[in-house]
Amino acid sequence: MDIEFGRESDIDNWMKLVNKVKNSFPGLETEEALSEHRNTVL
Repeated sequence: MDIEFGRESDIDNWMKLVNKVKNSFPGLETEEALSEHRNTVL
């Protein structure tokens, strides 16, 4: 198994995953919060 750091090009797929599990994480309820999360990850 190879473990690699994420790349900026991975953000869209990461956010697809976040959207699937966001209900389990307080603070990701709004589009604004999701946008802030995206910026933090980047």
